Amino acid sequence: RHRALPHHTRTEGTEAGMKQQDLAVASGYWPLIRYNPAMRAIGENPFRLDSSRPTIPFKDYANNEIRYTSLAHAMPKEAAMLMAQAQAAATEKYRQYEELASSGGIEPLAATKPPSLAKPADFIAEAI
Repeated sequence: RHRALPHHTRTEGTEAGMKQQDLAVASGYWPLIRYNPAMRAIGENPFRLDSSRPTIPFKDYANNEIRYTSLAHAMPKEAAMLMAQAQAAATEKYRQYEELASSGGIEPLAATKPPSLAKPADFIAEAI
């Protein structure tokens, strides 16, 4: 049987929500980007990366979200594995965005192997 997990922050309210948004950006989970194809007409890169490199680990953002802490309490081993995969994915996503921002936004990204996402549904389905 499937139950949806709430995903809001552990502390509700506008100020907590704004702080959580800042953490999402600081962790690289939610990079701030802009894309304006019209910039090509004037010879400029249409892709802009507005956020700086991640300054905190993904877990510092995630540990304020009920959906992540609930999983960590229910299935700590699996949650740790997923947390590591999420960190790798956020790091790789930011690297790709940096490359787009510096390449003019039109050159293909260097071939990279995406982080391994070892079927998390398999062990979650077993637990339910």
